[in-house]
Amino acid sequence: MLSVLITSLCSNNFVNKELSITTIDSTSHEYVYNLSHKNSELIWEAENVRLLGLQFDYLISKDSFFQFIYKQNISNDAQMDDYDWLKDYTSDWSHWSTHPNTVLDNYTILDLSVHYRLQSKSSVEQNFIVGYKDIAKSFRAYDGTFIYSTDNGFRDNPFTSKGLGISYEESFKSLYMGFSLKKEFTHFSISGIFKYSPLVVAINRDTHHKRYYVDTNEFDTTTMTDIGIKVEYPIKKNISIVYKYQNLNYEETRGILTRSYYDGATEKTAGTVTAYSGAAGISNSYSSSGLALVVKF
Repeated sequence: MLSVLITSLCSNNFVNKELSITTIDSTSHEYVYNLSHKNSELIWEAENVRLLGLQFDYLISKDSFFQFIYKQNISNDAQMDDYDWLKDYTSDWSHWSTHPNTVLDNYTILDLSVHYRLQSKSSVEQNFIVGYKDIAKSFRAYDGTFIYSTDNGFRDNPFTSKGLGISYEESFKSLYMGFSLKKEFTHFSISGIFKYSPLVVAINRDTHHKRYYVDTNEFDTTTMTDIGIKVEYPIKKNISIVYKYQNLNYEETRGILTRSYYDGATEKTAGTVTAYSGAAGISNSYSSSGLALVVKF
């Protein structure tokens, strides 16, 4: 769901300013592979996370404007589930742990773009977009309920654990191109936007606090698709009801896993092992939808 209160102002070259609170659902996947076999998958979920956002549009010329968007989480509820496939005789998971006491420490979105209006005789406004997007997240997973498999058994070792288990950070950075459309009707307007990049640079860092190692992974470039739809219905001169939908997806990519071990007492590095290319994997998605109240001054 999306619940937004937006204040928009027009002055000088600033054609729009917005302050918003957006609620999104986000899922991050991190993987460990042994050649083609998936050994491990950690799923970090941030559901109904509220992001405080700032946006302004600055007019460059009559046919172009610069757009700045920045969002930061103001809530921190999250969930992590960890699955392992370590038994050769079955494709089912052999180890699982769930961590409802997971904290979303940071979720930021930075989106900088320039929009160029395309000349057309059509009644539909069309814009070509070039931009840069940077998304960063970090989590901490505490406590947990575990179901593991012993050497001679299968899912036969349940137990619980307390304290900080795993910390996780990830970021996605990319230049992108896009296109937007807007159609004005008598009583409402509909607009859509599409952004795409084949050159996303992703990195992540995974710290296992009870096993004393850190995985730092660099990945092959991946693709981003970002789709948004907005329907705006004015109810007064400066007040509108808006429905918004957005879905962003980073495709899974593989990369080099570098594992560093450290001494649990001193936290000094005890050794580093670099795995082959393709041992690490990453993917990410988020979505939001719902109604907003827009007030313009």
